[in-house]
Amino acid sequence: MNAAQKTVKALLIITALLAGTVVGLFTGMLGRIDGGSIPDAIQVGGGAFGATVLLIFGGCALWYNAQNREP
Repeated sequence: MNAAQKTVKALLIITALLAGTVVGLFTGMLGRIDGGSIPDAIQVGGGAFGATVLLIFGGCALWYNAQNREP
């Protein structure tokens, strides 16, 4: 693995974590505004964060495997 591939992987990881944080915060705020308690909002936001990061990592893994498949 060369330096360019490591840089791309690091950027994808940072992007996934940042997107997960934004989605988690937004979802937690919506859960709190909807009348839920603070622990419920944290739980909903954490679930949304985990699901978003998992979805992005899964998409990146599928893309990476499709690019490196041998004919």
